[in-house]
Amino acid sequence: MLLYIQSCFKTVHAEDVRDTHDLVLRNGRPYCFREKSDLYNFGSMKDEFEHLYPCGLVIRPTSDSGLQPSLRDVHMQKICRLAELQSPVVLRGFAETTERELFISKGYELGEVLPWTFGILQEVKDSGRTDKLGNNVKDENGNSILDEQGNEVKVQKPPKFQYFTSIATAPKGSGYTLFAASRLFFQYLPAPCTVERLEAAKWGMDNNGFWDAKIKDINLVVRHPVHNTPCMRWHQPWDSSKTKFSTCNVTIENDSQEIVELVDRLLYDRRVCLRFTWEQGDILVSDNIAMLHTRTAFTGDCDRELWRIHFD
Repeated sequence: MLLYIQSCFKTVHAEDVRDTHDLVLRNGRPYCFREKSDLYNFGSMKDEFEHLYPCGLVIRPTSDSGLQPSLRDVHMQKICRLAELQSPVVLRGFAETTERELFISKGYELGEVLPWTFGILQEVKDSGRTDKLGNNVKDENGNSILDEQGNEVKVQKPPKFQYFTSIATAPKGSGYTLFAASRLFFQYLPAPCTVERLEAAKWGMDNNGFWDAKIKDINLVVRHPVHNTPCMRWHQPWDSSKTKFSTCNVTIENDSQEIVELVDRLLYDRRVCLRFTWEQGDILVSDNIAMLHTRTAFTGDCDRELWRIHFD
C-alpha cells in the first residue's frame, strides 16, 4: 500500500517504491509506504503517524526517555500545512494541551486568529437548555465578529481553519465529531450528477430558534484557496421530526430538490465521512474549507467540552 501526501492510497509492488518512499511501521510491523515529505519531519521530536480511514491523521510522540513532549514544542505551521492535505490532523499524547494561555498562543503560530465579539476562544459545551433557544456553545453571540475597526458585524464567511482542544469527552460511543472531506465527496459523486452541475447550484436555508436566520443565494460549491479543488458548502436539513431545538429547512434555488437528498446521503457515506472519537487532551486542526463537520448526539448532562479558535 502506498500513501501519497494528499492522503490518497494506492496499491503498488513494494519493490517499485522501496528505495523512493518511507516505510511506515505499525505495532513494529511494516504497514505501508509513504511519499517522502519534510512535513513529517519534526526535528528532534520523534513521532508516530496514524493515517485514518477515510481521512485524517493522528500524530503521537514517541520518546525513549519516557518524557512527554509538550504542545509548546510542536511546529504549528507544519500542522497547518498537513491539515490542508490530510484534515483533520490530531495531536494526541502531548503535554500541556489544555493549558489555556498556551493553547491560545499556539493558535497565533498557526495563522491569523479571527476574533469573536467575546474574545478569540469559544468554549463548546452543552448550555443546559432544552428548548429552541438551546445551543451547545457557552457564548450566545452567534456569528458576530469584530471588523478591523472593532465594530461588531454579522458574517457568513467561514474561517479557513478550526483549531480545537478537548477538555472533557462525552461517554464512549457518543459525541462523535463527523468530518466529511470534499475531496472524497467528489470522488464518489454518482453519475449523472457532475461537479459542473453542483458548482452552478445555489441554495438557501431558513433557521429558527437560537440560529434564527434566513440566508439565500449560497454557492453549493466553492474553490479551495490553495488547491483550487471543489469544496462543498452545506448545512444539514433538520426538521421538527429530528430535533426539538433549532430547525433548518434547506432549499435548492435553481435546480432539483433531489440534490438535497443526494448531498446529505453522500456526506454521511463511510467512504467520505470520518467518525472521530475524542480523547481528553487531543489537539485537532481542520481545514474548514475542504471539510464539513457536525457531531452525533450525547447525553445532555455530561461534561463534554471543546475549546475552539478560528484562524485564516
